[in-house]
Amino acid sequence: MKKLILFTGIAIYTLFALTVFIDRNAEVRFYPPETAPHFEAASASSSPPALYIVTEKSGRIAVKNTENGKTILTDTPVSTLTESDRRLLRDGIELRTKNELRRVLEDYCS
Repeated sequence: MKKLILFTGIAIYTLFALTVFIDRNAEVRFYPPETAPHFEAASASSSPPALYIVTEKSGRIAVKNTENGKTILTDTPVSTLTESDRRLLRDGIELRTKNELRRVLEDYCS
């Protein structure tokens, strides 16, 4: 019983201490989606350029190497993918590492 009273007292003291340190003048703002401020994590110039672009060519998934300009066609037809995946491929999926490329190809081609 003593432990229960002790833990309850500690919990009440902690809540009291937190309310003292919380800034009561802090303003919370809720924006409608069309007027919400937009924050970008990093500027486009700070990220390295895409090394590979996965896209659709001749009805199949294709990988373009941006360093040498060569394009490799896979055996996977785009028709087997969902509409949202086909849309992503139409726009081109930019990848910066071989590891990213491997993961994308495993997702789409397996």
